[in-house]
Amino acid sequence: RLWEEARYDRKKALDVLGAFIQAKLDAKQRDEDLATAYWNAANYHEDDFREMNRPELRTQTVEALRKALEIAPSYLEELLRDKDFAGLRESDEGKALLKDFGAKNGS
Repeated sequence: RLWEEARYDRKKALDVLGAFIQAKLDAKQRDEDLATAYWNAANYHEDDFREMNRPELRTQTVEALRKALEIAPSYLEELLRDKDFAGLRESDEGKALLKDFGAKNGS
């Protein structure tokens, strides 16, 4: 829904997610909603990476996923099968992330 509300503008969607994440952090709330916000931010960063191929965008993807997984380890299974993250899983950064979270199958 955020994507539709942001009118297909990833920057606007990331701004909204960033504000939400900051509000949760300020309130010291580390819950499923925060993990979901990090997961969604990772998706937008990865979309940007695929479009622009800028390494810092891949780094932002990995950082957001790491934060999501720290809060909600159940996202690991989703990460292993989500086709939008296929390229990430094959990258050195993605393989390291999967290893850090104990993934049995790195792809």
